Amino acid sequence: MDIDIPSKVICSIIPVGGDLWLTTTKGLVRYNRHSRSSQIFTQSDGLVSDQFIANSAFRSSNGTVYVGTANGFNSFDPERLSQNGHVPQVAITSFEIFNKEVAVSDDGPLKKTVNESDEIHLGYKDNVFSINFVALSYVTPEKNKYAYMLEGFDKAWNVVSEHKATYTNLPAGEYTFKVKAANKDGVWNEHGAQIRIVIHPPFWQTNIFKFIYLMLFLVVSILIVKIVRRRTERLHNEQIKELRQQKETEIHNAKINFFTMIAHEIRTPVTLIIGPVEKILSTAEAVPQNMLKDLSIIRRNSQRLLHLVNQLLDFRKIEQGSLRLNRKTNNLYQLLQDVWIRFVPIFEQNSIQYHFDCADQDLKADVDTEAITKAVSNLLTNALKYTRDSIVLSCHKIDESRFEISVRDNGKGISDSEKDKVFNPFYQIFGESKEGSGIGLSLVKSIVEAHEGEVKVFDCPAGGAMFCLLMPIENAHSEEAGQEEVSVLSSVNVDFLRDAPPSEVQYLDKSKNKPRLLIVEDNADMRNFLFDNFKEEYIVSMGANGVEGLAHLRDTEIDLIISDLMMPEMDGFEFCKQVRSNVAFSHIPFVLLTAKNDLDSKIESLNFGADSYVEKPFSTQFLMAQIHNLIENRILLRKKYSEMPFTPISTIAGNSADEQFLQKLNAIMEENISNENFSIDQMAEQLHISRSGLFAKIKTLAGATPNELMQLIRLKKAAEYISLRQHRINEIAFLVGFNNPSYFSKCFQKQFGVTPKEFESRYK
Repeated sequence: MDIDIPSKVICSIIPVGGDLWLTTTKGLVRYNRHSRSSQIFTQSDGLVSDQFIANSAFRSSNGTVYVGTANGFNSFDPERLSQNGHVPQVAITSFEIFNKEVAVSDDGPLKKTVNESDEIHLGYKDNVFSINFVALSYVTPEKNKYAYMLEGFDKAWNVVSEHKATYTNLPAGEYTFKVKAANKDGVWNEHGAQIRIVIHPPFWQTNIFKFIYLMLFLVVSILIVKIVRRRTERLHNEQIKELRQQKETEIHNAKINFFTMIAHEIRTPVTLIIGPVEKILSTAEAVPQNMLKDLSIIRRNSQRLLHLVNQLLDFRKIEQGSLRLNRKTNNLYQLLQDVWIRFVPIFEQNSIQYHFDCADQDLKADVDTEAITKAVSNLLTNALKYTRDSIVLSCHKIDESRFEISVRDNGKGISDSEKDKVFNPFYQIFGESKEGSGIGLSLVKSIVEAHEGEVKVFDCPAGGAMFCLLMPIENAHSEEAGQEEVSVLSSVNVDFLRDAPPSEVQYLDKSKNKPRLLIVEDNADMRNFLFDNFKEEYIVSMGANGVEGLAHLRDTEIDLIISDLMMPEMDGFEFCKQVRSNVAFSHIPFVLLTAKNDLDSKIESLNFGADSYVEKPFSTQFLMAQIHNLIENRILLRKKYSEMPFTPISTIAGNSADEQFLQKLNAIMEENISNENFSIDQMAEQLHISRSGLFAKIKTLAGATPNELMQLIRLKKAAEYISLRQHRINEIAFLVGFNNPSYFSKCFQKQFGVTPKEFESRYK
């Protein structure tokens, strides 16, 4: 059986009623067989000794029990033994921190005695403390038992004989210490005593700091999420960029392959064009002069097309890594002199000052002759496009191992943001509309790098740009002196630049009835071609860009404008915008010619005020029909306005600017309709335009002089008065500014074909 006894050595057993009295080597035990409870008696209860002798116990006939010990025997009557039923009071006697009793003080944890305190507040450093307590039972007090528990920390009651509880390293928090006690007979005071203990956390564990920690955790979490997301996005973007680059490379290669294939196919028909044309030109005396000019245009533009095809093929060779240089020791002065001589006629034709500077005429270097020729030719061609009036080619030795070739112009120069981009394939400077494929400078860079050199671009102090080619004088890959040179690059031909004739400024015709046409086109061949096609029917003026076009408009009366879209200095869009915004020119019909055939360009041109949009290549018959229709439509509108009394003046307006001008003119005339002395000068002053400008504008818009238009407006107002039948005809004549009714009737009949009386009868 599981019996609570002080010793497992039982000396004797005496049954008495429902109890068993057991003697052991450590005391006397009373065990109740029904409740299975036990009660221990020791020397403190009156026994002479706690150590009993085996088999030395019996019960007499009168019920007295005798038990023998090592120091004698005890006798007692079990029926006469009584239990201590007093419930002991429990008191907390003292409080210790780190085994040192805490005294009552105003600035300490105990403001009053611990037995009177309801709670104790401790700092986070005072987490090792002890509580002393006592049971107020004085019958064998050493046998009193205690049970204590610290709620919030202990899971169960701690049953002890000692009257002290110690706790160490308690975390911050709120606890309740409870203690209860039992007397020697096991009678428990279940209510016991209790005290609340609060251990305050350090400042970094307070709620405010916990909130801060939470916020920091959230912030760090968000940052981590963002970093991870950005990293993921970056990786994703890099993958997308890589895929896009691969796709662009594939598309680029597909385009280049297509263009290369087309270029190969074009070379044969271009050659078959150039050959017969040059054969015909070689017999110039047999060719009529007018045909000779057209044949020269054909030859020049065929050579230009062949040059562009060769540029594209050379670029493709370099891209595929098939550029093979055949280096030989060359005299640089002689090599550059040969290139320079080809360009001299072009410089002279365009009135460009030119200078070739190579002081060391014996300077030699290991270079590919054809490659250097192509590189320098491309730089000179590029300088020719952008220079103002000066080009310099120079070559000099930098040191014992390197030399430099430079080409300098005095044009606008190149912005810093575009200096690295100009060497990219197909790149052209923003805002420039120069002819070219955008391959030339890329070829130059590839050729120089193939020579293990570098190309740089600088700003010139006096304006313009300077391209420098820095290359080694000697190269380990130079060919043997006697080896035949075979270059994979196409040969250079600059004839397409040299043959362009100067463009005529104006074609004067004695016929004053011909319309005046302004052609604005930067390509000299196209400009001259249009001139030759229109000079029979029009008085033609020409300009190379929008700036020159505006200058012609200020100096010459123009009836119609034909303009290219892509031009230097001022393109067709800006030119059209300037024309439409100027009241002196806004009435002039405007036709745009362009190689752009996308819908956006067409919409943009119409939004800028162009009357017609013709795509290149175009039929001259179609262009002439467009121009003829524009002019004829204007004539029909003028006729309708002049012959029909109630047609408004806005009918003859070709655009919104002209409509506003005419409405303003009509309003001024109506304000002065009865003033017979109202003059052209007064009209021009109120319209803020010169007398000559007013004459030219009204002549173009209405096909009449300002005086004729003013009279027409008076007669139309008279027709309006007559139709209202509120005044007599003689009165109406004076109301509209005629001082002679008879003269008024003659003018009215001449303009509308009926007399005022006949006109009035129609509206009865």
